[in-house]
Parts: sequence; C-alpha cells; structure tokens
Amino acid sequence: MNKFMSMNMPGLRPRKPEETKIKDPTKIVAKKKMVETKHKIVGTADYVAPEVIQGKEHTFALDYYSLGVIIYEFLTGGLPFNDDTPEKIFKNALIGKYKTEVPVGENGISYEAKDLMDRLICLDPNERLGSKGV
Repeated sequence: MNKFMSMNMPGLRPRKPEETKIKDPTKIVAKKKMVETKHKIVGTADYVAPEVIQGKEHTFALDYYSLGVIIYEFLTGGLPFNDDTPEKIFKNALIGKYKTEVPVGENGISYEAKDLMDRLICLDPNERLGSKGV
C-alpha cells in the first residue's frame, strides 16, 4: 500500500485473495430497486436512426445513418423525411422511403451520390454502409 492511501484513506487496504473469491455463487442475493422509466428520444428528429426510434439496441452504425441525412441535406437542400411534427418525421423514417427533391443524373446529383445516400439512410443497421467497419 502506498503512503498516500494510508494517510488519506485510513480504512483502505488491499484485499486478501480469500476475500475476493465467491465461495458459493448461489448464495449471492442482491436487492434491486425497480424504477419505472419512459422511453424518451433525445435528438433532432430528422437525424435520429430508426433503431433509436424503435427503442432497439444500437451501435455506432446510427452515426452513419445521420451522416447520410446530412449528405442528403447538403446535396438537396432539404431533409429526407421532413414533416410537420417529430412524430410524423419518425413515422416517415420508419417507412424508410424518401424522394430526392433534386433530380438524379446529368442535371442533378450524381448517381454515385444517390447510391451513397441510399446505403447510409438504410433501415437495417446491419446492412448500412459502414456498419462492418470503414
């Protein structure tokens, strides 16, 4: 034990090996306090990934979804699932179909840009571009 620990925390000492072992794991009893929680989504509705809206477990793949929405916004000037209320935006996002306001092709955004947006703004996080690494 170092000098600092003994001076500032008088009751603190290293544990002995026999103190750290669980002798009979069936004898462990833990009290759990049940807390009622409500599912609350925090964030700007237009950028929230479908798995968050549904309350499912999520990974870093949700960031790629948001990136797709940002790219869409940069290239078209609008948002893919825009509507009057957050609830309607969430509903649109869960359907997953969006229309680009700007034409695709020679007089609009490139086919590659549209493909990038489609692969990022994907409902299934496991199929989303970047979900398996960059």
